[in-house]
Amino acid sequence: MVYSVIHDVTQWLLMFIGFCVVLWSIGNSYFSRERGRVMEVGMPADCSAYNRAAVILLLIELEDGKIEKAEMSPCAACMEKIKTGDVVTLIRSADRVIAQKGVSWCL
Repeated sequence: MVYSVIHDVTQWLLMFIGFCVVLWSIGNSYFSRERGRVMEVGMPADCSAYNRAAVILLLIELEDGKIEKAEMSPCAACMEKIKTGDVVTLIRSADRVIAQKGVSWCL
């Protein structure tokens, strides 16, 4: 009886935490207030060149006209086919600015 109650409470707590993490991730990714267009990609658009880089540096023009340097993982840059003119959202994390290409209907 006690084991069953503890098991149920633990299961519901873990599901609630997982739900909160998913909501936080969606909110961070798709409802970011900082959006901009890619002005320059720091590496060529050849995916084989991305494999040798730790991060891809991007130059982003924000909606308010400011220029911001951001970085993107090489895997995301290759899979998302990032190119000049694409709309990206920016996520600030400690001392880094990370660019992420969102779903088109959210931008």
